[in-house]
Amino acid sequence: MANLRILTGDNKGKKFEIDRDEIVIGRAAENVVPIPEPAISGKHCAIVRDGRKFTVKDLGSTNGTRLNGVVVKEYQLSPKDIITVGSVDIQFDGTDIEPAGTPAPSPTTTGPQVTVRISPPPTSLSTAPSTAFSAKKDGKWLWISIAAVFGIVVLGALVFFLIRLSGVGS
Repeated sequence: MANLRILTGDNKGKKFEIDRDEIVIGRAAENVVPIPEPAISGKHCAIVRDGRKFTVKDLGSTNGTRLNGVVVKEYQLSPKDIITVGSVDIQFDGTDIEPAGTPAPSPTTTGPQVTVRISPPPTSLSTAPSTAFSAKKDGKWLWISIAAVFGIVVLGALVFFLIRLSGVGS
């Protein structure tokens, strides 16, 4: 049976069996594979089963879905493929899975047959999360800076008026 195993993040080591024709991965708690990370959409991507074939489909996520380091909208999975949502890596694996690029056996096929799978480029060795998948920043520091500047202006005006009232310098 096919399964997903979380390789990174707070849920590292959790395993999910793919026991239905479609499972959804995302931040929302009602998903089959819930991952509460800010860079992951509520319904980020789905794994769709069609017989022995499994396909990953991006569900219009904000940060996209990567398969073995390459951004994909929809792609057939093979055992040991790594799906990345946000900064979380998930390994697809299992038994009785038809790998991507393997043609279905045909009774009319004669002679030797060669199958070529064009693999995405290898991922880099860096384990640092991509900035494209970082959590959204709040405007807290902007407001603190504005408040500090406003405070300095008010303090300067107060000192100016106190000097004028005391008559110093006139």
